[in-house]
Amino acid sequence: MEALGNEVARDFSIIIAARSGQMSNYATLSVTLLDENDHPPKFLQSEYSVKILASSPIGTVAVHVQAHDPDNGQNGVIRYAIAAGTLQLFESNDYGYFTINRVSGEVSTVKALSAHEHSEALLIVRATDQAEYSRSDTCSVRIQTTIDEQWQPIFQK
Repeated sequence: MEALGNEVARDFSIIIAARSGQMSNYATLSVTLLDENDHPPKFLQSEYSVKILASSPIGTVAVHVQAHDPDNGQNGVIRYAIAAGTLQLFESNDYGYFTINRVSGEVSTVKALSAHEHSEALLIVRATDQAEYSRSDTCSVRIQTTIDEQWQPIFQK
């Protein structure tokens, strides 16, 4: 026998029969399963790696992370947050250059990025369901800044 889970079906009807000799009677028992938070959110990728131009304007979306939770109701509603991070710059060790949209999972810039050639941010993003006893998953996001070519090449004589 298989365990019931409301990810497959939520409502069940069971017909109960009672017989006594030639006489019988029937009743229908309706069962509605409540969701249990039996699944944690799961990121579609465990690692994201992107490049973004250092000259990108504030508000530029660098990456869109996404997680899935098959639970129903609040147990399956996911919110995103930056749990930790470092920014590998010559003058800074602050990951406050990026923010995440709690609902969509879009990671975007909130400060002007560094023009240093090897600037890189490593963020840990957490997806948490909204159950009373929440469950979560994390992924890593590596964002490298690249320098765009701002000047046309000039040939020397």
